[in-house]
Amino acid sequence: MKTHTIFLAAVLLLNSCATTTLITSNVPESKVYIGGKYKGVTPYYHKDKLPTGARRKVEIQKEGYETVNSKISKFDRVNGMAVFAGFVVIAPFLWSGTYEHYYQFNLTHVGESKPLKSEYLEYGEAFITSKGYFSIYLGEDNGSYVLFNQNKLHYINKDLSFKETVKLDDKFRNVSIDGFIANGNKNVVQFDKANNELHILTINSSNKVSERTIQKIQYNDGLVDKEMTYGYRRNSSTNNFVCYSDNLLSIYNSSAKKIDTYTTDNFIIEAEILTDNRIVILEVNKQGEFFIVDINNDDLNKFNVQSADKLNWSFPRLSINEATGKIYVSMFIKKNKNNKIASIVEANVYSAKLSDLSGISLKKIKLNESNSNKYMINRGVLSDEQNGILCIERQWIVETTMTSASSSSTSQKMVTGSITLINFTKEKVVQKTLRKATSSSVHIPKLSSSFFLNDGKIYCIYNTQVNARTFLTESVLDTDLNYLTVNYRDNYKEDKLIFHPSTSFETENGETIFLMQYSTRLGLAKVKF
Repeated sequence: MKTHTIFLAAVLLLNSCATTTLITSNVPESKVYIGGKYKGVTPYYHKDKLPTGARRKVEIQKEGYETVNSKISKFDRVNGMAVFAGFVVIAPFLWSGTYEHYYQFNLTHVGESKPLKSEYLEYGEAFITSKGYFSIYLGEDNGSYVLFNQNKLHYINKDLSFKETVKLDDKFRNVSIDGFIANGNKNVVQFDKANNELHILTINSSNKVSERTIQKIQYNDGLVDKEMTYGYRRNSSTNNFVCYSDNLLSIYNSSAKKIDTYTTDNFIIEAEILTDNRIVILEVNKQGEFFIVDINNDDLNKFNVQSADKLNWSFPRLSINEATGKIYVSMFIKKNKNNKIASIVEANVYSAKLSDLSGISLKKIKLNESNSNKYMINRGVLSDEQNGILCIERQWIVETTMTSASSSSTSQKMVTGSITLINFTKEKVVQKTLRKATSSSVHIPKLSSSFFLNDGKIYCIYNTQVNARTFLTESVLDTDLNYLTVNYRDNYKEDKLIFHPSTSFETENGETIFLMQYSTRLGLAKVKF
């Protein structure tokens, strides 16, 4: 027993001596000097084995900005591992203090007094809810934001402070995927995974709930992307929606009454319902040929989208910008090598005007070698009048099997490594990769990212993992994909919440709401551009 104790202490000693911290700045790719020696650029991971109390001089430099001089100290945070090991072997107490998980240094332009900031989220008050991660935003009701979580309605004031909770019947516990308020009723869209069915809960002004089964829909398991997971799309302006599975698509109005049904020739990948109830469908046949189906009233037209490689495409997406009148179809092209899983080496983007879908043009994009990978998820195209930005996320699943004398069990962990942005409308295609390295076996939505293109700037919201902790990252880039600013925030430390970037909802006045949750605590944040 004594031998085992000493061995354990030795292991703890080795692990607790070396400590890591993230050094970052509001202006990425700034030079980092520690103790007068150049170490790299922000964000920079620093690791050393110095004992408790050690201080290091840190200097952050960037051309055009005032130099920041500061210090980091191993008195800044308690090293729990070293304290625990110290009860067995005295030596680890020498490392009982350590660096903070991260340090952010804010640079200021030369001649200016205020540093650049990229904090574009306004945080609300956290409150108690049901345990679980199925919270959604329903809409605005009598001047309050309304959230729904399993069997509770939460009312939030416009200043994001908590107002009240109304508890409903305990039986409404399917996965909630969307919500909206129409005709004075609150509507919760839920997915019954056991039957692949869509249900709608309608809550009237007296909080009486009625439930209806709508229809079976497509379900793509294993993807951290709410838009591609379910065969369901709602127009946020009219609240009319479409449901689809295989080659069957149905249109519903905001009262969930079926308006019409269409049977397409081929498998439906994605479908959108526009403000004027026009339906645009992306479908593919068994030969790998893609088509855009345009249904305008009873007028149905079909346009061929010729894939560059009918057999080796993957992850096709349909992206529509009604404001600019543009439509994009994007997909990856795979390449097999030595009979191994195909790597994605190219992205194809087809674009056209909604007013003339016959004029489809193709842009082939060869991915940089660092971006060529087999675990790529296509997040679609962001666009404005001048720019088209293809958003890509790297995700994969790790399976771990544990075997005992009596049984074995398999657990899954989702991992996401990076985001790649590609501006394919520039004369020379520009690519940029943002590192985010996050993993989770429980809080799956925290892995994903959200992107906005506003006033010539790209806003990215995602989680980054630092020392096994999840940090919210707000990055801003210009359309040439140069970093402008970045901000890190420890949401768990600040609010005891975990940020879910994939769980975002558009409000009636065009604002974007994000939900944050950890265990029984729920909160929200609002994007402010």
